[in-house]
Amino acid sequence: MAAVDVYVNTDNGGTEDGTTHATGWATLADAIADMNSGTFNSDDVTIHCAGATDDTTSVNISFSDTPTSITIKGDAAEADGTNTGATSIDTAFYLLAPGDVTNALSFNETTIATTLDGIQLESGHTGTFGSAVTFAGVSEGVTWTVKNCRIRNASSVDVGIGKDGTVAYDGTIVIENNIIIDFQDRGVYLDVSTHRDPDINIRHNTIYGGFDGIRIDAPGGSPSAHTWNVQGNAVAGTTNDITITTHAQTTLNQADNYTDDSGRHANDHDIGTLTDAWTSHGTGRASDFTVKDTSSNLYDAVDPVVSTNDDDILGEARGTAPNDAGAFELVSGSDVNGSGTPSSQAATMSAVGTVSVSGSGTPSSVVATTSSIGEVILSGAGAAVAADAVMGGSTVLVSVKGTADMVAQLTSTSGTVKVSIKGLGTVVSAAATLIGFESAQTFWFAIRPIVRRLTRDIKRVVHTPLDRR
Repeated sequence: MAAVDVYVNTDNGGTEDGTTHATGWATLADAIADMNSGTFNSDDVTIHCAGATDDTTSVNISFSDTPTSITIKGDAAEADGTNTGATSIDTAFYLLAPGDVTNALSFNETTIATTLDGIQLESGHTGTFGSAVTFAGVSEGVTWTVKNCRIRNASSVDVGIGKDGTVAYDGTIVIENNIIIDFQDRGVYLDVSTHRDPDINIRHNTIYGGFDGIRIDAPGGSPSAHTWNVQGNAVAGTTNDITITTHAQTTLNQADNYTDDSGRHANDHDIGTLTDAWTSHGTGRASDFTVKDTSSNLYDAVDPVVSTNDDDILGEARGTAPNDAGAFELVSGSDVNGSGTPSSQAATMSAVGTVSVSGSGTPSSVVATTSSIGEVILSGAGAAVAADAVMGGSTVLVSVKGTADMVAQLTSTSGTVKVSIKGLGTVVSAAATLIGFESAQTFWFAIRPIVRRLTRDIKRVVHTPLDRR
């Protein structure tokens, strides 16, 4: 078994063999067709997609080869790979837009772990029973994941993610951190066949427009208990935001979803006025579903953390609870990037702010003074030495990411502090000096180093008494 990288470059007008970005396949369908060449058996395949030219060929994933897993993702290493902005669909990045076809992207392998990550997809089907992303089923022990994607109905497509018609689900389904816009029938639809036992995880999606935002149907009769997690979603502009048909053997964890028909389920909350919740909601490409500000009902709305993914759709660290509902965490501010040593960045923020320093050298210092809520991020291939924040308001998040040793320090706060440290190196120290606390306030200090990638997530939370004046 080997890790194999395959490339799609829709701007490529020359040689195509998929081995590099420069020689990438012109369409995702071409890359999938090449996987039937007999060379990918038992491999873990990642297909990296980039190019500002629309990919106009529908994709049917069905192999004669049998890879162990397949991941299709926007190529973050290329400027035109993954949409890194707030706009829901941006044609400057890779976009799968096959026009008037029944299903734009079909997964027909039930025994291969599949992931769709960071892809823009726009479906233009004009008939009935169409889906943007559909799949044949998930076998027991197999995981099917759609995350960090932006999926939009450009015509009269019925379903965003899922399928009209019952499907044999026995495995694990993860639908997370997606923006799903204006599908005529259902944004997310799972119709579970009788006597099937899937684990369903629909978390932190932003869904706008259509009839049902999220719908799960199950006729019952399953031999063992279902586990369904429908949590942290922001759903609005639909006739029915969330509709779930359950039976006695289903365990439903439906925590902190925010909708505009709240009250239909015990743990749904009111999203409030949509212009107050999102920056610029709507059904067009230019819609912006970022959390508008700290007064939005989506802000810090999800507690405890429900996501299996540490980051939001843009790769921003969600940090410790509470998190924001929907696909985006609220961040704003300025960045310093370079190939040398970003030595210092200072910012004074009167509201919400982010200071981000990254580079291949050593980010040696970041200082932020805030009167409300601030976020400080250091990242680099060197040692992230210090993050020093002085806060006069309620919350500050300091996030340090790197591949070497890291040190983070916070001083002089009168509110709540969250510290997140991630990396492959050693967390050298994390210290906080706290002054000026009110007796009723709470301080928590969370360090989350990732010591071994994909194998360990060490979490430590120290609750410090605050009544020390």
